[in-house]
Amino acid sequence: MFIDQQTSQDVNKRQNKEPEVCIEEVLEKLDADEKDLVSFLLKKYKEWGATYVYLDQLQEEYGADSGWLFRVLRKLQTKRILYLYHDPKLGLRIGFTQSLKDKLNEC
Repeated sequence: MFIDQQTSQDVNKRQNKEPEVCIEEVLEKLDADEKDLVSFLLKKYKEWGATYVYLDQLQEEYGADSGWLFRVLRKLQTKRILYLYHDPKLGLRIGFTQSLKDKLNEC
């Protein structure tokens, strides 16, 4: 009975806002290319629930030039929005930083 009261309240239910709304203040600080790439990654997050993708997958699905893509990814890494990790088996992994994931989870 006690557990049911604590877990069935509307307060405990996730709000399920759009991810763009949750990180709106972050998106406002980005230039057009950065915002476009983050919006693309947020779309993938909504679709699949994954907070990371691999570079080859991103390049193929986004249809981006590798030089341009690396420049934008580095800028987003510097702004602590994305992390870049070289997985020895699967290649370069790109994902949202923990602070950005926390903001998305708070919604």
